[in-house]
Amino acid sequence: MNDADSCRCDDMTARILRFCEAHDVKIVAAESLTGGLLADAFVRVPGASRVFLGSAVTYDLSLIHISE
Repeated sequence: MNDADSCRCDDMTARILRFCEAHDVKIVAAESLTGGLLADAFVRVPGASRVFLGSAVTYDLSLIHISE
């Protein structure tokens, strides 16, 4: 990801957080192979804790149960 992509991602994340705050919506996440990238994107934005409650990251495939 280059600097321009990073800026667009930060802008989009800030917009999502503002929208959620305006509509009294909270965000929680369960991440796996992203390794916490979603949480990282949210917590980069000042004030994110008003909306983003946290994320659980399970990275190892042996801990992830996928039913077919």
